[in-house]
Amino acid sequence: MNARVYIAVRICAIAATLALLVAEHYAPAKQRVIFPSTDVTLTLFTDQSSGGHSRAEWISRSLAHWRCEIVQSDVYPICGLSVEFSAPPYRSLDLSSFQTLELQLDYAGKAKVIRLYMRNHDPAYSSPLHIASTKFESVVLRTSDLHGKTAVGLSEFSVADWWKGYYEIPREHSQPDFKSVVAIGIDQAGQPVYGEHTYQLKSLVLKGDWIKPEDLYLLLIAGWMFVIGWEAVSRILYLLHKTRLDSIALHQLREESAQYKKLSTTDALTGVINRAGLDAIIHALTLEPGQLCGMAVLVLDIDHFKRINDSRGHDVGDRILFEFARKIKACIRADDIFARWGGEEFIVLARLGDHASVQTLAEKIRTAVYQSTFEPSHPVKLTVSIGAARITADEAFEQAFRRADQLLYQAKNLGRNCVVVEAPEPN
Repeated sequence: MNARVYIAVRICAIAATLALLVAEHYAPAKQRVIFPSTDVTLTLFTDQSSGGHSRAEWISRSLAHWRCEIVQSDVYPICGLSVEFSAPPYRSLDLSSFQTLELQLDYAGKAKVIRLYMRNHDPAYSSPLHIASTKFESVVLRTSDLHGKTAVGLSEFSVADWWKGYYEIPREHSQPDFKSVVAIGIDQAGQPVYGEHTYQLKSLVLKGDWIKPEDLYLLLIAGWMFVIGWEAVSRILYLLHKTRLDSIALHQLREESAQYKKLSTTDALTGVINRAGLDAIIHALTLEPGQLCGMAVLVLDIDHFKRINDSRGHDVGDRILFEFARKIKACIRADDIFARWGGEEFIVLARLGDHASVQTLAEKIRTAVYQSTFEPSHPVKLTVSIGAARITADEAFEQAFRRADQLLYQAKNLGRNCVVVEAPEPN
């Protein structure tokens, strides 16, 4: 893959990271307006249902402006406002993704504190038909702090001990929970302050992060791990692909090299080893002492071959050379070495045990050529002259070749179509 792609992905990842970090600090917070809203019901409540004498009345319902008169009686005095999300059975809201409840409340009276509470429903301990059974979680606010908008963290709320005791709530349900809130309310808190109190609720707004900082950082880490992982995997796959292509190319080069090497050591016309190929074989044999000792060198030369080229043309001459080579290969063994030395001259290098074996092989070759007919459509008869010598101990190939070549000329001088083999060394 192009390196520019990796650079572009990194730049995009850096830009996205910076954008998310900036958005975390400067983007508007997520918010949900509870009040003012037409989706809620405002309900005033007092202690009269329990036998008390406190009274509550609207000064202006449309403006959420009410009056409470706290009256001493035999029961704990209660008077306040409940903001409910529906009539029974109560509809609940999941407020757990918010961090802050922003309250704007005007208060007039002698109380130093008020209570802000939420009611949370859970089938494990409450019924949506009875709001009194829902979890009571609250926070106490000083009235002196109620200037403008007051931000109250949801972490400040705690579950009332009287509610836990009355409903015998187990410990696993004794913690604040905001996943199913059915109402938010305001009433008196602490020591009762008898007399008249007036309130006007102007707003209730929940605010929070679109994503928690810890979740954002985990997301960024995961994103960068993905980018790094993707780049690492893609680079590995690229390297594997490149390695495979290089391996294929290397294999092709080796095959081509082997082919060229074969072509460089093979005679293009006859398909047998050429002079360079023979030199390479002899060099390899000389690396192992004694490998050449006892081998016979047969030098073959087609008689009067120039006349064939002159009278019948080089095309015919080439076909005869090819067929001649095929005839010779049929006469020798698979492990014998057969090469074209040049022109119409060939060499056979064979491991033969004695003088008689050399004579037999040379005669076999001469007879096969003499009895063959070349170019059947326009028959041509051939003969071959052969000189043969054996390589002695500690002797180089070239020395034996020169003796065999001299014996070849003796065969030519004897009238051609004959074999001259070097006499065996006396015992």
